[in-house]
Amino acid sequence: MTTAWIKSSYSGQHDCVKWRKSSYSVDTANCVKFSSDEEVVHIGDTKLETATDPDGPYLTISVDSWRSFVAGVKHGEFTP
Repeated sequence: MTTAWIKSSYSGQHDCVKWRKSSYSVDTANCVKFSSDEEVVHIGDTKLETATDPDGPYLTISVDSWRSFVAGVKHGEFTP
């Protein structure tokens, strides 16, 4: 699995990453956000956003890795 922290070169200029977060989140809370396309999933933390960097840093993983992670969560693989 390949992962990398990246910052969009378009941050602050274009809305290139369409972030989604839980409807239970409030605007000022520390929330996990995500965005995806056919190839990758971006995962970020809203508390790392700034006025000059509205995307903040985020982790990018493959869609297959994301699906494996979600399946593991559903099957209790990460439960202590």
